[in-house]
Amino acid sequence: MQLGIRAKFLISFGLLIIIIISNFGFIVAVENNASKQDQWVMLAHKVIAESDHLLTRLIDTETGQRGFLLTHDDAYLAPYNTGLTETIKSLAALKSLTKNNPTQQFRLNRIEELINKKKDELNDTISLSIQGQKDKALAIVQSDVGKTIMDSLRLHIEEFKAIEHDLLQIRRAQYVKDQNFVYSLFITEALLLIFLIVILGYKIQTSVVTPLIKLASYAKKLGAGAEVKELSIINDDEIGKLVKAFNKMRESVRSRTEALKLQAHYDQSFSQAVTSCSSNYDLSQAISDALLSHSNWHPSPLSALYLFNEKTKELDCVVSHGTSDEAKKSMSSTSGLVGQAYNANEAMVVSADAVEGFYIDIGIGSIAPKAVILQPINYNNKVLGVLILAYTSTPTDRDLQYIENLTYQFGITIVAARRYEALQVLTEEAVEKSITDSLTGLRNRGFIQIELDRQISVSHRYNQDLALILIDIDHFKKINDTRGHQVGDQALITLANVLLKNTRASDLVVRYGGEEFIVLLPQSSLNEVKKASEKLRKAVENTKVPILNGNNMTISLGVSMLVRGDTSDTFINRADKALYRAKNDGRNLVRMDKAYERSTS
Repeated sequence: MQLGIRAKFLISFGLLIIIIISNFGFIVAVENNASKQDQWVMLAHKVIAESDHLLTRLIDTETGQRGFLLTHDDAYLAPYNTGLTETIKSLAALKSLTKNNPTQQFRLNRIEELINKKKDELNDTISLSIQGQKDKALAIVQSDVGKTIMDSLRLHIEEFKAIEHDLLQIRRAQYVKDQNFVYSLFITEALLLIFLIVILGYKIQTSVVTPLIKLASYAKKLGAGAEVKELSIINDDEIGKLVKAFNKMRESVRSRTEALKLQAHYDQSFSQAVTSCSSNYDLSQAISDALLSHSNWHPSPLSALYLFNEKTKELDCVVSHGTSDEAKKSMSSTSGLVGQAYNANEAMVVSADAVEGFYIDIGIGSIAPKAVILQPINYNNKVLGVLILAYTSTPTDRDLQYIENLTYQFGITIVAARRYEALQVLTEEAVEKSITDSLTGLRNRGFIQIELDRQISVSHRYNQDLALILIDIDHFKKINDTRGHQVGDQALITLANVLLKNTRASDLVVRYGGEEFIVLLPQSSLNEVKKASEKLRKAVENTKVPILNGNNMTISLGVSMLVRGDTSDTFINRADKALYRAKNDGRNLVRMDKAYERSTS
């Protein structure tokens, strides 16, 4: 069974704790034993000291006895009695201290016997001296009985002390040995613990820390979008499971990233194609740009777009890239692969050699693509044509879905382009109608207001002459009132034709309103304008108008020349004043603007 990291570490720490507790107990036991050895050493010192004390007290007792015997002074009885008492106490103490040592107890018994004999000898001499038998007492002293006993006591006490000295040395050596053992054991255990901790730290480092740092580093790189390799699984523990989870996440992220990259690839490709379609109102150019953009993103250098022609009932090639001249021709909408795809309204994927004219020209030969896709173009359930794309690699389902979306956009572009073209025609017609007088076919007042500003600006900029003739039909109201508005309209049409016929191509003839007309003459000098004005007056006067029963009509003309600072309003107003003078002076006359005449005089 594979143990996990937690179990391994719990067991390792448990063993460490057991080892530490066991060693601590062992050290305590050894230390207790050393403490006992120390107590034995101290006991030996006490026994030796007490032995010396015992001998000293015996000597003090004997000294007190000798002094009393020699002086009969009772003062010597005090140290004598104290010495006896202390001797008995020391002997009792020695017996107590060595109660666990039978050998020493035996020697103390022998010493006790000798002490009793000495005590009897001393007591006898003291008693005899007190009784007045001093000679007998001195005879006992001089007999050396007491000296013999003391010598024997000294000998036994010294032997007793020698044994204690030997025991002291033994115990001291054992104590030092135990202390050294404890020290050595402590050092050994410390080194062992350090070794175990190092091993455990190494295992933690190699089994946990290093893999986690590596995982964190890889996770950071993965989060930043960098490519990371798969981590190897060493153990089937928690770290191993974590590595497995990371590898699974890495694979998921990689797959997701690839999917997003692929999606972004198609999205950007589609976005550029849509931009190309919407950036140009020229259908052929818009589709051409979109297909070129498509070839930059996909392995599809060859393409063609066929649209159904309502008049010829054929499929006309409107865009072609990389194909032969054969593929650029119109094709039947009822036969062939293109016609089949159009009529079936279903996408077709065929081999390249099945579609004539698709090849890649590499200069020294041609290479046929691997597959050709024929995708019908629909809009509102109506088939508009067929898109053909040749792929140098086998197209995927994603490619087919993308092409279907692309042709849907092409359908929108085609319909929008056709609507725009129709709108342009309608717009041009509407604009033309808005600036044209419906009766005479001349430009109208709305047009002259715009054009006059432009002509004045150009003339001022380039210091060129510009003349304006304001024309009014004489007694036009009478024509309308006596002959009717239809006759009046015909008169207006006749006048317009005369004016057009007798002006230059660069001149502009405008119906200004009602029976008033304007003739604008750019780059014309004053003399040229006077001649042109008089020419127009005479041409109208000499024109027979059938609708007026062959009679003619006349016009009055007011002429103004452009001066510095003129606007369209001031320019026309000066012509209008000149026209007013022509009418007041009798009509069928040309009158010049007096302001201009004064400025040039």
